[in-house]
Amino acid sequence: MNGFWQAIRWLLGLALAVVVLFLLNLAYFRWRGPTDAQKAALERVEAGTPRPQGRNAFALMWLFDKDIADEEMQRAADLDVKFAQEHAHQGDAISEFPSSKLPSLAEPAAGSTVLCQLQEAECLARVQGNPEATRSELATHARLVARATKLEQFDFLRNDFPTQSALTIAYVGNPQRLRLSSLALAFVDGQREEALAGTCQNLATWRRFGQENPSLIYSMIAVAQRDAAMRLFAEMLAQLESGDSVPESCGAALGAVTAAEVSLCAPMMGEFDFVDAALAQARLAGNKDSIDDVRLVGEGESVFLSDSQYRAWRKSRFLLRIKGRRSRFAGSPD
Repeated sequence: MNGFWQAIRWLLGLALAVVVLFLLNLAYFRWRGPTDAQKAALERVEAGTPRPQGRNAFALMWLFDKDIADEEMQRAADLDVKFAQEHAHQGDAISEFPSSKLPSLAEPAAGSTVLCQLQEAECLARVQGNPEATRSELATHARLVARATKLEQFDFLRNDFPTQSALTIAYVGNPQRLRLSSLALAFVDGQREEALAGTCQNLATWRRFGQENPSLIYSMIAVAQRDAAMRLFAEMLAQLESGDSVPESCGAALGAVTAAEVSLCAPMMGEFDFVDAALAQARLAGNKDSIDDVRLVGEGESVFLSDSQYRAWRKSRFLLRIKGRRSRFAGSPD
């Protein structure tokens, strides 16, 4: 019997020793902080992607349907960005902006049968089926068509709002629908060279807008709009006659895909900024459940990390994943 109790005491002592060692190890790990590799990963991700030179299409996209002069759009968008920055702490409470009070222009119906649909083929065939109806629809929305064309004068598209899950991005679908419909109508009217050149310019614009974009959503949108322009261009090519030529400008628009266009580095960095902002908002709101939801999805071990370690650990895991995917694209940037 004495041996039995001695065994129990020995087992209890062993269990206590294991617990103490675990707690000591955890305390040391937290005290040590992020490793050098994790700190390097954090610095790399926080460096972000340099903002392109030139003009941002953000204001035009954000206020595309507002009934204001085009030259006033940038000023109005700047006021909205300032408002968002001042009220970012409200998170989901931001529902209106100064521009919300501006009157809006009528937009074409989403299911219009005479305008091109972004997710469908046969844009040119749709317009050829009823060109006068398309012409009438475009004339009704002439100011929006002009803005959709003007979009191609910009150098890049970046979301200027602060990173917040509750804030919308500057994008609407009608610019591309209207622009492609107008190009298809020009082709039907016999202005084939102009239509081809315009389609190539539009395609080049969306390739440019999506390149190294820190917004995953913008990157996906750019791909979808680029593909829509590519489909229309292919439909135009199929109807060219022998001896017809393609504008020289199409050569650059249809150039080889670059590593920067397929790299996931920039959009994934934006996604990590988004998660950081969500965690910060949850802390401000005192909502520990929300923090745990963000931290523990597929990453249960993160519960043992301090906030700084968890953040650095996520960044290092992110870079490892990106490097694994990037290996499929020779020459892709870091």
